[in-house]
Amino acid sequence: MTQQSRRPFTNPQTGGDNDARTSPLQAAIVKPEQALSIKPFGLDVKVLLTTEATGGAISVLMGWLKLGEGPSDHVHFNQEEIFFIVEGTYEMTVGDQTSTVGPGTIVFIPRNVVHRFKNVGDTTRVHARLEPAGWTGSLLQSDLRTRR
Repeated sequence: MTQQSRRPFTNPQTGGDNDARTSPLQAAIVKPEQALSIKPFGLDVKVLLTTEATGGAISVLMGWLKLGEGPSDHVHFNQEEIFFIVEGTYEMTVGDQTSTVGPGTIVFIPRNVVHRFKNVGDTTRVHARLEPAGWTGSLLQSDLRTRR
């Protein structure tokens, strides 16, 4: 495989040259089998990207829920949440809107909005959650409480 040369890019906001090699963050490619497995609230979840890995920008989780599984009504006061349905069928309730959704659907949940979700399909299903940084810590704490 040949190595491509990297050319500097000009930052349109500052007019300066930026080289991808000078970023304080490290690029990451994480496969599900490499991710940290946790069970917050008894649900099967893998942490693909942690808050620390993204320099505080975002956390990325993937969940596998059995038929009927999902949390009851809850709300997040400090961050938004985004779901991307990879496989399966979910019932998503966000505020007063309920919809049955499948692969390719994206759901945005603003902070302070009550929501819930559950697998309404016939097999174990997959969804990905993209969340602002800081969220993985509370899920890890929940996972520890569940294991006790």
